[in-house]
Amino acid sequence: MPALAEPSARRFGLTLAGVAAPLLLALVWSLQGDPPTPTRARRLAETGAPADPSAPAPTTIRPQAPAVAVSVAVDPPRRLGLSQLSLGALDSDGRLVPTRLAPALGRRISVVNVWATYCAPCMRELPRLLALLADRPWGADLRLVPVLLEAPDRLNEPQQAALRALRAAPASKQQLVDLTPAGALQTLLHDAGLLPERATLPLTLVLDCEQQVRWLHRGELTDTTALAGVLDQLRAELPRCSEPAPEPALAEGCGDAYCDPERAEDCATCPPDCACPDNRECVALAGRRARCNFRSQGLKD
Repeated sequence: MPALAEPSARRFGLTLAGVAAPLLLALVWSLQGDPPTPTRARRLAETGAPADPSAPAPTTIRPQAPAVAVSVAVDPPRRLGLSQLSLGALDSDGRLVPTRLAPALGRRISVVNVWATYCAPCMRELPRLLALLADRPWGADLRLVPVLLEAPDRLNEPQQAALRALRAAPASKQQLVDLTPAGALQTLLHDAGLLPERATLPLTLVLDCEQQVRWLHRGELTDTTALAGVLDQLRAELPRCSEPAPEPALAEGCGDAYCDPERAEDCATCPPDCACPDNRECVALAGRRARCNFRSQGLKD
């Protein structure tokens, strides 16, 4: 009996060791941390799992399309002091000289068009405006006032070609340039509530013979019919502008050699008492008192 018990005990011990060894290895492995991720699994973890075709697509935010072109009839007419805007004018040599908008307007109907060569709708619109003015017998009753919203560039052939076409148009007497950030004309119209904060080009503005804003169009003019109708209407009003302009009424109490702001006296309403010094000029401001500004200095080429 003792001889048989010894092999049985040996077999039991070997069996117990065979079971305990894997368990011990598993315990040691778990204490060392997770097994390294295989290369393919690692790449999938870094790049993300393939999208589930049944899952809804993520929302994509895209820039809004440009605003639709809009025509606005300004009624009652608005007098905004546009004539006092400081701009540059291109002389015969293509250089900029300082000027104001007033000399380009005069006492006639004015079509002010703000354009730039980087604006594709502007470049499509200009030929339509020139064709409209050439097809109608406007004569001296109407003037086209183009305002370039970028620096003159002799190497910009589209710009130079457009300027040549404008110089050849009978109704276009002067080519103006506006280098004011955001545009001086657009800023003034925005402050008056006639333009949104970020208006797109081109911009077409119609002034009557008293330099009042009567109509404007934001965006490209694809059909000039409405513009022609506005110009015909304003042309019928021209006789009232052929009469001499009335002298501006002086403020009450003007002439006592004292410029009194409490009586609304300023350089425009009471020149005898509030005249500007020689190196300044009186500038009328819409909705505010006129003031004496330094005269415009020469612009650099």
